[in-house]
Amino acid sequence: MKKKKLLMITWRDIKSPFAGGAETFTHQILKRLKKKFDITVLTSAFPHCRLKETIDGINYLRLGSKRFNYIGVYNWRIYFSVFRYYLTTIRKSQHFDVVIEQINNIPFLYALYGERNAFIQIHQLCRQNWFYQVPKLLAWIGYLFFEPLYLWLLRNKKVITISQSTKKELVRYGFKKSNIYIAPVGNILEPLKTLKGIKKFARFTILSLGNIRNMKRTHHQVIAFELAKQKVPSLQMFISGSPAGSYAAMVFDMIHKSPYKKDIHYLGHLSDKQKREYLQKSHCILTTSTKEGWGLTVTEANSQGAVAIGYSADGLRDSIKHNKTGILCYQHTPECLAKNIVKLYKDKKLYQQLQKNAWEWSKSFTFENSAKAYLDIIDN
Repeated sequence: MKKKKLLMITWRDIKSPFAGGAETFTHQILKRLKKKFDITVLTSAFPHCRLKETIDGINYLRLGSKRFNYIGVYNWRIYFSVFRYYLTTIRKSQHFDVVIEQINNIPFLYALYGERNAFIQIHQLCRQNWFYQVPKLLAWIGYLFFEPLYLWLLRNKKVITISQSTKKELVRYGFKKSNIYIAPVGNILEPLKTLKGIKKFARFTILSLGNIRNMKRTHHQVIAFELAKQKVPSLQMFISGSPAGSYAAMVFDMIHKSPYKKDIHYLGHLSDKQKREYLQKSHCILTTSTKEGWGLTVTEANSQGAVAIGYSADGLRDSIKHNKTGILCYQHTPECLAKNIVKLYKDKKLYQQLQKNAWEWSKSFTFENSAKAYLDIIDN
């Protein structure tokens, strides 16, 4: 039987030097959809990339300047390049049965000028994150005008997202509940076969997992560690993730000046193998983002036997079930984080119950389940 054709439009791909969890998620889904679809991905070029490349049977077409990714947060040309490609190629000679347009803060608006039945994929809205990513004037423009405007323009489109938090937010901006579909995240770290025999660090250990960026509020975690350390002298902390700009410099300066700096260890970027090792040995991870689509690091940690303590923010309140699989801090303060670190250190029965529940829940987050949800959404 002849395969249908699927077009994915996204601002960066799995081989981009800026690729993260969202790009891994997208590629893993497409790998499973290729059984039923011939897949083309329009995405942005980056230094030294191949403009046309087939990866795992998926055809990637990279547009725009190879040098442009070094300027600013976005490869801005990709948005104009996709529009030009539509005018010169898709409209004239190509037909796609399914189109999925990913939105990461800036929309392509392909669903307005291209195939009208295109799906929109939104992991999370930007909202307050504007103030953590661009200068204040641009942040206010994005927050008050730009994002509400494009959401209003797209309000009648069908949306694929990954959490109830994002769905509720989209409904507040005029999208119909019946047009919003949730596809669960997948976890690239295979859950442990059993929790028995896990060798944790001898000292109670907390891990900060994720890039060191201001929207992640890594400095809250450092302060929380210092506060908890006063009550748990043996406590130690590991910080992983790539540093970003002046914010990361500020965090490193905090660590250097900390009275407990000998017990704070920076690991840099971790490979999947290293991540698995540190998650298995650490007791807890801290997650303090202002906003997430889901909170994939939480699910990854749970699959390896670590318990998450996080702020009750969008996405994190989806990936952490309070007092069932982890602990949510309804006060977004280092003091609240520290209190719960000490709580889990002292209450070993509670820790073991959260650990078991979280590990069991993590087993349901597979890319097979995610791909099945995508197929159901597309077919219906």
